[in-house]
Formats: sequence, structure tokens, C-alpha cells
Amino acid sequence: RSEITMVTGPREQDWQSMVVPLVQAAEKFNVSMVGPNLTHFSVGVAPKARGWELHHRAMDRATEIVDELLALSPRPPRFVIMLLYREEAKLLLCAAYRRGVSGFIFMQLGWFASVLHGENWWR
Repeated sequence: RSEITMVTGPREQDWQSMVVPLVQAAEKFNVSMVGPNLTHFSVGVAPKARGWELHHRAMDRATEIVDELLALSPRPPRFVIMLLYREEAKLLLCAAYRRGVSGFIFMQLGWFASVLHGENWWR
């Protein structure tokens, strides 16, 4: 069975509208979500919404998330869905790079990245 996880921005940014369809799509395609429970999302998806919240824009929190991701047993998921704004996404990718992470696919919704951040937002 395939596994994914997600990293969301702070809960005050209201990621609910993106988390619910992500959880529903994972269920539809028999994909497991792994990571800590994100219980602050709606009652219907809360038990199944798993991942991390980058609750403050700081490298130490991004590094903590990457370390916890790498420590998942029996293995970390290959796909990491980033529901983050540009600055948070940069922090997470930088933390992963500094930890020497390889073999992961970090994904940000395509329309979301290009509309909010413009082309080449990662630079």
C-alpha cells in the first residue's frame, strides 16, 4: 500500500479546504496517510488527516519535521505534500537539503505554487 504525508502551514491560515480533498483522494485511491494526527481539521477527516504543521516560520521547526519524517518506521513515505506558502516551503526544502534527504518527492499543488508565488518560486 502506498503512503503519503503532508506538511501544512499554521492553522490560522485555514488549510481545511485543501486538506479535506487530499484526505478524500487518498482514501479513494487506497493510499495511507502517515505522521502525527492533525486533529484540528474537521471532525469528518481529522482521524485520517496525518502529517505535520509548520506552526511557526522557523528553521528549527522545519528541521524538527524533517527529522521526525526520517524517523518514521518502518520507512518514511516517499511523497510529501506541501500545503505551504512560499517562505514555509523554502524552509522545509532547505531543512531537507541540510539533512541530506534523498529519494523523497516534495509536491506542492501546481496551480497553487504558480498562482501564489509566480514561476520559479523555489529560487
